[in-house]
Amino acid sequence: MKKNSLNYSTHEDRWGAILSQDEEKIKDAMKILNQETVEFIICHLIKMATEEGWHPAQQVSAAFALKVIKAQILD
Repeated sequence: MKKNSLNYSTHEDRWGAILSQDEEKIKDAMKILNQETVEFIICHLIKMATEEGWHPAQQVSAAFALKVIKAQILD
């Protein structure tokens, strides 16, 4: 059964999808969010991708999510 954006019961579930490196999960996790939340997530992902202290795998996942989210916004 495909999990959709209405089934994210916790912030951890949504962040798990955003950092999954699965383009469809990322798009689904972002699609019903308001502009303020999207901006917060983008800012946090930029920090994760660029600042020290994050695990390399988290940095890769954050960079991938940013690419997907930015492409989705431009569509």
